[in-house]
Amino acid sequence: MNPYKVFLTFALLLASATFALGQGTSPQERRTFREYTSPEELVSIAPSTPLDKALEALSEVSEKFIGKVIIDTERRALPIGVDIEGMQWRDALETICRKNDLWYSEYENYIQITSLRGPEEATAGAKLGEGIQRELATFQSREIKISAIFFEVNLSTIEEVGINWSFMKSTSDITIDASQTGADRLTDDIFEAGLTPKLNFANIDLLAKVFSSYDLGDILSAPQITVRSGEEGRIQVGQDFSIKERDFAGNLIDKFYSAGTIINVRPQVITEQGVDFVHMAVDVERSSVIPGTVSTIINKTEASTNVLLLDGEETIIGGLYNTATSTVRVGLPFLKDLPWYVFGLRYLFGYNRDQVTKKELVILLKAELVPTLQERITQKTRGDRLFERWLDEKTQDEQRVKGRRE
Repeated sequence: MNPYKVFLTFALLLASATFALGQGTSPQERRTFREYTSPEELVSIAPSTPLDKALEALSEVSEKFIGKVIIDTERRALPIGVDIEGMQWRDALETICRKNDLWYSEYENYIQITSLRGPEEATAGAKLGEGIQRELATFQSREIKISAIFFEVNLSTIEEVGINWSFMKSTSDITIDASQTGADRLTDDIFEAGLTPKLNFANIDLLAKVFSSYDLGDILSAPQITVRSGEEGRIQVGQDFSIKERDFAGNLIDKFYSAGTIINVRPQVITEQGVDFVHMAVDVERSSVIPGTVSTIINKTEASTNVLLLDGEETIIGGLYNTATSTVRVGLPFLKDLPWYVFGLRYLFGYNRDQVTKKELVILLKAELVPTLQERITQKTRGDRLFERWLDEKTQDEQRVKGRRE
């Protein structure tokens, strides 16, 4: 046999095996092709090692032998939970991924950890996590309509006017001084007199109209969402902003973050003693962005609570404050605003003052149970039957009238 042909055949077989190892082979097939493992490829990792630290160590070995780094964009820090002792680095990577319901995707220059597992793990990884059962939607699934009102109040002005703002946010009943006459009680009814309207969905339009007339506050928005029981809903009033960051490869990218007033709600319908009520976990965030030359500052106020509400009941979330400082010109009208070159009169009759404006954002939340699909179908069927009965009765009456005429 020609030695040249033998060498060419061997080279083709070796190239095919190498290509199969890097492209479409399973871990078991790669172990079959791997006849020799260098001691430098063996790794040992303790079970308590955080995942990000373990991947960092495996990435150094991977970059050394195949020229690919290992990245995890979510930067998981949970313990790997498995003992790796004297194992080849790729086998160790796959063992760690199986233990934590993860897998990886291999690209030309890097290996990326993903939440999906490999084809060979399809049966075991179909649940995407042991013990996690996602409730499927049925005709009896419950939905909750959540209404929100974002009401911002100027506390600095409200104190000057004399409104009892703390009482308006409270849950106590309205009290009326019986010693006052009807005219006295209705005069300045939003101030600290005999009657103070409460802050709720019923009178929010009246309060907003009065408050906006005196520049005391205003409604920012009033969104509504419908969320299935056990799922998460999100309301954001604000904007997204981007920050220049570098990815794992060193490329400059724009990474977006959310700012403004953000509400995350997770309602759950619970039935006890024949009564339906809503358990709602609420996370509220109010944030503002201050861009800088070196870094971006995010001022953030967060609040988390769990509330129990009956169908149609309301709750108030307050205490989200915002303070702004501005410079205003005060003094005698006209003279304080003269130019500086007019005998310097502006300095005699006026001066600049730093004015601090303190505002509070109050959020009203209301939970209403939506009829299930089964209930809506029943109501629609009943409505259709009523229409059919009415149509039949009308047809019968027309036939009777025709019969009498004949």
